[in-house]
Amino acid sequence: MFNDGQSARRRCLSFALGLCVLLPHFAVAQEAEEPRRLSLSDAISMGLTRSPQIEAAEFASQKAALVVDEASWAWTPKLELSSTWAPMPKVELDSTDEKAFEDLGEWGFFTKNSVELGLPVFTFFKLSTVEELAEIGLDVELLKEREARLKVSYDVARAFYGLQLANAGLVVSKEATGLLERISREYEKLWSQGDPSVKKTDRYRIEMAASSLTLLHNELEMGRQLAEQGLRLHLELEGEFELPKMRFRPDEAVLLSLDAVLELARSKRLDLQMLDKAVQASELNAKLESLKWWPDIVFGARLNQAYSNAVPEVPEETIYAYDPYNSFGFGVALTLQWKLDPVNRYFKVAEADTELLKLQQQQQLARSAAALEVEKLYLESLNAQQQVDLVQSSRRSAKRFMTQELVDYEVGGGKVDDVISGVRGYIEQRSLYLQSLYDFRLSLVRLQLATGAESVSELLASGRIEDYFESEESEEADE
Repeated sequence: MFNDGQSARRRCLSFALGLCVLLPHFAVAQEAEEPRRLSLSDAISMGLTRSPQIEAAEFASQKAALVVDEASWAWTPKLELSSTWAPMPKVELDSTDEKAFEDLGEWGFFTKNSVELGLPVFTFFKLSTVEELAEIGLDVELLKEREARLKVSYDVARAFYGLQLANAGLVVSKEATGLLERISREYEKLWSQGDPSVKKTDRYRIEMAASSLTLLHNELEMGRQLAEQGLRLHLELEGEFELPKMRFRPDEAVLLSLDAVLELARSKRLDLQMLDKAVQASELNAKLESLKWWPDIVFGARLNQAYSNAVPEVPEETIYAYDPYNSFGFGVALTLQWKLDPVNRYFKVAEADTELLKLQQQQQLARSAAALEVEKLYLESLNAQQQVDLVQSSRRSAKRFMTQELVDYEVGGGKVDDVISGVRGYIEQRSLYLQSLYDFRLSLVRLQLATGAESVSELLASGRIEDYFESEESEEADE
């Protein structure tokens, strides 16, 4: 009995330990099945970390940084090693030139090695100019990296807002279906009561409206699936996820003045900054072509060694004789390297100067075009914000009109055509309101991309743009 009790306690303990191990895994599995809640900031962060476009831009920046390092070490000594080995017939010391190679029965070898060192002493600022050009190239790649981040953020925000709009559109479609079902129930009620205000043809009108609504719902569902796939593509996202619902209240935000936004674009727009860098690089390139008129002063050293076992060495007492087959030499020198090609050099300098003038003109044109684009997007944002207020007012009127038509129909004093028209008008106005909210948000993101601003908040004089979220207040509270 005692042993049986110990065995039972051991089984209970093992069972308890097993539960302690399994329950956390079970909880994790349950949690993993829940859809992931994805906010706009989370989506943008995910897009920035997973985008191949940004990774490619980062690698380009790393390559440009290596080019800068290469240019900064251009002053270091350059070594050149050459080595030669060849078979050679043996020659006796007392052989004459005519008899030197009569007997080819014995062979030896000949080897010659040389090491040359070159160290630039003064290049008339050519090396420093090349280093400045490399640094400008790095600056351009870093600007391209920032541009890639802005474009990815814009693409993610557009897909995010588009999916929210599609989800909200389905909600509106379901509401329309509920209203139509309400009309159908009232029709059947009045028809069963023999109310003279209803006709048999009213049923056909309700069925036609229901068919049109089903087609619309299918189109919205297809649009929602495409928007979801677009967001998954940008985020490389797998598994289930859900977004917060659209916020139905308009944003109480005031944009900066047009002059302030234009000034922001002039200071932060990335393509203008890259064009400025291109002009600077063209100026340095023209300077470099002019500097090539001047020579380079180089410190050089050379070490030579030759040996052959096929040719006897020249006796040491013959001091004026040079032995090319068995020798050793070393020398240093300060040399002047000057490649003179006046005609070619003249045209190279002229071409570089002309390229600089071309880029300067393109720079002026780009600044004017950028200002025009920013002004256009700014006015579109203002118009989109005004559209939100206008459609919100008409949406309220459409809801009041629809409510009155429903009441009249339910008491037997209205017509099916009128109540269906009221529902259709309300649904259209509500859909337009959702579209106007989407258009305003998207116009701000476009303006942010055009100005190069880090966030939409930089475009606002007051207020803030709230992320779409599921408010505890119902939409009817806004009516």
